[in-house]
Amino acid sequence: AGIGWQIAPGLGLGISAGLLSGSQRIEREFISHTNRTAFENQQVKIDREYFGYDARIGLLYMPAKSFSIGCRLEIPRYAKVAENYGELNRLSTGNSFDTTNFGILKSSFSGALGAALQLPFMTISSDMTFRSPVSDAPQGSSQAGWKEGIGLGIEVPLRFLASVFRCGYSCSGFDISSMLIRWDGTGVEPDEPLAVLRNQHLFTAGYSLFLGSNISLELAYGYLLWKFSTSDPAWQNTITEAHDLQRGMMAVSVRY
Repeated sequence: AGIGWQIAPGLGLGISAGLLSGSQRIEREFISHTNRTAFENQQVKIDREYFGYDARIGLLYMPAKSFSIGCRLEIPRYAKVAENYGELNRLSTGNSFDTTNFGILKSSFSGALGAALQLPFMTISSDMTFRSPVSDAPQGSSQAGWKEGIGLGIEVPLRFLASVFRCGYSCSGFDISSMLIRWDGTGVEPDEPLAVLRNQHLFTAGYSLFLGSNISLELAYGYLLWKFSTSDPAWQNTITEAHDLQRGMMAVSVRY
């Protein structure tokens, strides 16, 4: 749910609040065909359920019709977590076990600062994002440091087609997780040692077509990529992960 106010000419304030509910399944399997590595033909299955809240505050100021600035602050999120953890060791079944854990998942303050300049032939926007360290995060973990990002966007109206074309680019520090779980029995578990090989780069494009004064069609595409490596004293080699994510969106809006 959200609500906004125009508290003065050119100045607006908005707040939103919502419930967080979700689930997560993680499956990992390490197999050694030669039985000469540190892996023990191990299979791990993790099922988690979350329930909590999310709250945000936004402010927008337009000192002139062609220029606007704004900011957003995200209040730290909290959620209860229930986890079923199972570990199967095919080479030593005596080391296999299942357990149930409960804890609290939380984040830190995060937000963004942005500005937009509206020219007769295009609109240019930029923003800076940040995420503060999560309290109680182990030193050296992904959640212990600040994370920043920058972005740039351009919107060009195509007046002969009653439509708008958009494109953008952003770069942000890779964050394996912006949230931290404190388990009731064991506390916070440190992350695996992680080396960032490529920060997150996001390329986007979009198109809006206005069909009269009440109907519009929106199309958008985004391409995100990042790369990192993890290591552990029990492993003989470092594991490198290169990720890319493509996402498309289509929406029809009707105003009445």
